Amino acid sequence: MKDKYESHSLIAFERSLTLGLEPKLNYKKAITGVLTQNLSNLCQNELVPFLLQRFGNGYWGQQCLNIAPQTFMILQHSGIDCELVYGEVSINGTDEFDTDYDELVKELVNPGNAGFAIHVWIQIGKDFIIDPTVAARINKYYSEQFPPHQIVLGKSKKLLKDLKLDYKPMLAGAKYVTRTCSIPLEYNREAV
Repeated sequence: MKDKYESHSLIAFERSLTLGLEPKLNYKKAITGVLTQNLSNLCQNELVPFLLQRFGNGYWGQQCLNIAPQTFMILQHSGIDCELVYGEVSINGTDEFDTDYDELVKELVNPGNAGFAIHVWIQIGKDFIIDPTVAARINKYYSEQFPPHQIVLGKSKKLLKDLKLDYKPMLAGAKYVTRTCSIPLEYNREAV
């Protein structure tokens, strides 16, 4: 039986294909303990220092459209098969961005004509999430003890259980950022 995140992710994938975003998600990719540990080490020991150097130690909670694509490109360059996902995240039951699918599509069709609410994260396999900016929101609005400059990662069920993070994917594919923000992103054909 599919969980809620996986079901929403599959719908987002299909919608994205219809919109010509050509998402590349491998839902059969096994997420092992070794892969999880390697990703955690990469994120905390290499990605966080790079992102701090690139974006500074200010508030990242509104920077997901800048920081997530950078994270995506580093993961791709490192040979990790992943995809950008766009939608909403709820923390403790509160929607953080009020993201709306129709608004995401309007921005895709007519970029730059209106502000739009969005949250961006990276997905591996059917339900493994890497979110480089949500920690800042947790720190600012929910728990000052939570380190603001860390990359939150894990399976969707574990993030919901442990951190009360409920991700709601609406669209997927690096082409969304390319078409709406003119940020060219490429996939590593050798990523596994």
